[in-house]
Amino acid sequence: MYTHRQFARIKDNVRKMAEENDDSIFFRRFMAETHAVDLDTQGRFVLPQALMRAVGIKGPTLLFIGVDDRIEIWEPERYRTQGGDRDNYETTRKNAARRIFGI
Repeated sequence: MYTHRQFARIKDNVRKMAEENDDSIFFRRFMAETHAVDLDTQGRFVLPQALMRAVGIKGPTLLFIGVDDRIEIWEPERYRTQGGDRDNYETTRKNAARRIFGI
């Protein structure tokens, strides 16, 4: 998930890439697969069913993970198996700390 402003930058980049590669079909398909989601008066939103099916979200429990400039939405089991391997993260974190901080 991106804010409207963030997505506008992404869309501009995709448009430029499509123009450089003379590939209007790619841009058209990219845009057809995006979904604008607006908030209701209580700050809630509904994920479109087509998007949920496309990414394998079965709900009703979801994880919202903040990643830099976006929010990732995961089904808990899928996150555990594909995105949240704690042991692998710990190893990567330790190696990264050594490189970043020189320890």
